[in-house]
Amino acid sequence: ANAVLADTALSVTVAAGGIYAIELVVHSTSAVKALNMDFAGTATIANFIGEWFCFNNDDFAVTEALRVTSAGTDFGTTAGDGFSPYYTFTGSVEITDAGTFLLRGAQNVSDASNTTILRGSTLVLTQLN
Repeated sequence: ANAVLADTALSVTVAAGGIYAIELVVHSTSAVKALNMDFAGTATIANFIGEWFCFNNDDFAVTEALRVTSAGTDFGTTAGDGFSPYYTFTGSVEITDAGTFLLRGAQNVSDASNTTILRGSTLVLTQLN
């Protein structure tokens, strides 16, 4: 099950009626396990759209991308060359009821070692209205 990543500062409080641009960058220690990620939180959302990207371990070239129209659509790389620890997401969302908007994550492959979200990972929501 995906764990809420609120304690990593990848959680933002959002206002009702707000339309937000989303910019996410995640760096982790998941080079072998990779991460499956999606968005959740207590806010009620509408008109969610965006695109996930992941990068390979050698030259950070985009290896996979996925356009999504649901915050709960899970994204995890299946790329070869080892699993990527680098992900980005850009998109937008409309908030109908205030609350939190946050990233969730889980290891793509079961592994006893911890996956750490590294310093420099950011979730930025910019209110457009």
